[in-house]
Amino acid sequence: MDDDEYDWNPDDVSVVGTDVPIRVVQLQYFDQEWQVTASETAGPEYHRPGFTELISREFSYTTSDFDDAVQKVRDFIRDLSSEK
Repeated sequence: MDDDEYDWNPDDVSVVGTDVPIRVVQLQYFDQEWQVTASETAGPEYHRPGFTELISREFSYTTSDFDDAVQKVRDFIRDLSSEK
């Protein structure tokens, strides 16, 4: 990254390693739409260890209805929790 691409103090950042990917489901509100995404951290063998990346396009959803977005969060969590 170039210096002008971020605005944070790197001394405040803690990097924690993990042997297995950690998954995150996010619900965000932008421009009158709810966005739901599921990401996972890249493991040590991946090209960007420690960064989160979208799991796949099946785990990206946009809607204007809040209740629909909350249900999609639950669906994503259920689907990711039941994977072997």
